Amino acid sequence: MLFLVAIVIGQHGNRISIYPKVLGNLFIYLQRTMSNYINLCYNHKMDRKKFHIDNESPEARENGHNSTNDWLEKLGINKMSVEDKIYFIKNTDFKKFLDLISVLNGKLANIDKIQRWSGKSCKKVVISSLAGNSSPVYEPPDDVLVRLECIYEKMRKEINTSNYRQSAMLLHHAITFSHLFGNANGRTARKIYYLLTSSENVERHNNVESRPTSLDAVLHALEEISLENILTRNGVGTADNWHQFRVTKKGQSIGLSDHLKYLAARRVLVKNGEFKQQEIIDLSTFNTAESSDFNVEYETLRGEWFDEIMKETVKSISGI
Repeated sequence: MLFLVAIVIGQHGNRISIYPKVLGNLFIYLQRTMSNYINLCYNHKMDRKKFHIDNESPEARENGHNSTNDWLEKLGINKMSVEDKIYFIKNTDFKKFLDLISVLNGKLANIDKIQRWSGKSCKKVVISSLAGNSSPVYEPPDDVLVRLECIYEKMRKEINTSNYRQSAMLLHHAITFSHLFGNANGRTARKIYYLLTSSENVERHNNVESRPTSLDAVLHALEEISLENILTRNGVGTADNWHQFRVTKKGQSIGLSDHLKYLAARRVLVKNGEFKQQEIIDLSTFNTAESSDFNVEYETLRGEWFDEIMKETVKSISGI
């Protein structure tokens, strides 16, 4: 690791006074921190539920932000120019970047141990509505880590001083919708965004660092328009009535994911010659084979939904 740092530093001589210390401190810190928990980081059977944080009081959130900002300040992140940050991204592969956001997430969520989710247990976690609705809304696909890596590596190659704000926003949305951790995913994504775009990136806890209503609205709109695109493209309703088509199951609340499940369930019924143009499909009537087919179809659609959200994100940030 130290040898790698020395090579990277040597290639960046025009900012030798500040950047080497920041880069060296960051890589060394990550090496020391992550080595203690490397088995957890790569455990493919990791269940995000066991990392749920019960204490999400305003005081706990502020403490997480303050301790994170103290750490970033010690690393000298606040002294990095835009060019330094871009250089750092270009020389940080996805594995190292995942280490970085794992450390950030652990600090923001007040977790003593730094952990990384491997992308194998997302069916157990449903993200609630970003607009305040408690109904199930969005579930990331099982292979979301692979998809996030593709987005990051493409961004890493293309980021420059002209598009770094768009790149930072894309990265923010990708981290948010990947939902890699049991908690503090939004805070982690926002911290990465402000680290890349703001020179005042070590400000204390404030409205910017909490959950701005406008940002929530943007993210929820991306969920809805992306879902509408998928459904209408597959012949499920129109822009005016696609909300009518959903699945139901005893005791289940209604959320956006239920409309995507409708498409998955409809495909199963069409395949078996049992679809009767119904607008509501009861999943509790599915037998074992049908349930298995449904799970396969739904996982495919979850991946399509994530990809569609990212496509809409690229369109939405093109004018930033």
